[in-house]
Amino acid sequence: MAKHIATTSDMRIMNRNKIYLSIYHAVNISKQALAQEMHLSLPTVTQNLNELQELHLIERNGLYESTGGRKAQVIHCVSTAKIAVGVDVSKEMIRICAIDLYGAILKEDSIILEFHYEESYFQRLGGWINDFIRQLPYPAENLLGIKIGVQGLVNKEGTLVFYSAIFKCPSLPLSFFQKYIDYPCSLAHDTETAAVAALWQHRDIQDAVYLALNHNFSGTLIINGEPHPGKTLSGVIEHMCLVPGGLRCYCGKNGCMECYCSADALINSSGETLPIFFKKLRMSDSVCIKIWDDYMRHLARGINNIRMVLDGDFILGGVLKDYLIDSDLETIYQYVQEESSFQNTSFSLKLSNCGYHATMLGAALILIKQFLSKFQNED
Repeated sequence: MAKHIATTSDMRIMNRNKIYLSIYHAVNISKQALAQEMHLSLPTVTQNLNELQELHLIERNGLYESTGGRKAQVIHCVSTAKIAVGVDVSKEMIRICAIDLYGAILKEDSIILEFHYEESYFQRLGGWINDFIRQLPYPAENLLGIKIGVQGLVNKEGTLVFYSAIFKCPSLPLSFFQKYIDYPCSLAHDTETAAVAALWQHRDIQDAVYLALNHNFSGTLIINGEPHPGKTLSGVIEHMCLVPGGLRCYCGKNGCMECYCSADALINSSGETLPIFFKKLRMSDSVCIKIWDDYMRHLARGINNIRMVLDGDFILGGVLKDYLIDSDLETIYQYVQEESSFQNTSFSLKLSNCGYHATMLGAALILIKQFLSKFQNED
């Protein structure tokens, strides 16, 4: 196949894209610094800046301190030139947020709404999402779309939930949601979106595993800085067998990590809410200490099993993340080492800082990343 020869028009677009990304990553920069960084002439940079400003993607706002000549203008991206909406649909409630190009949350909301495989549910959900978006102080053309994170496996096109034992439905097409939502939307597995949110914070991570210590446990592999899509079943670490013949899982099998490493596992074992359980634990309640130690040992065994496949970092997120203290992480690390057949092999346990925002934030960030990827020039 003949190699494409870049035309003058191609080069102009490539330069404009590179300049936009440079401004985006720098946050604030001057025209002179851009010209030096990009090895372009000032007239070329000026022309591209004018085009980007006409597209309302950048703005000139403020002046740098003088270094002897005219003060240079401060150039930065219009962070709300594009916004994305992420939705977290769980079995008992809905969360939603709108974010700017840098991932800052502009607005968020939540509603208690138990999932039902009925049209009335989708009608109410769609109306609530529409109202949320209409109340945003930005024009409709700024909206990149809506990404909905769900507790189920989603096809690569984002058009079908093909498995969800939690929702107790055989399949769930995007059309059920889109019918009552006035803006373009797509679906994603909630574990994948939560992992994207964690990776947005930890840009240096390449190969890792994200574990969501939520009421329902979940996890996904991260390869080359992205959640690994697999063929169909990527992101279902929760159904890896941890205790053969053990507790019954909602998937119908026995001994899954879900049964031992979820927040609900702690609640079921202790008969307490999470706040009360951890309050008693930190006050050295002997029953809670035993339950927590069993939990950490099961989690460590699961982490060790995963490390036999992927030797990378581990990111812990979900509702339990907010209850973990340094000594917990040290204990889990120690238990993993005890489980390992290979001594003196190091790994890291990192905490995601997203908390309950993770699924909806990560869903919206997928749309932001897709937008920014359009400015990546092919070699």
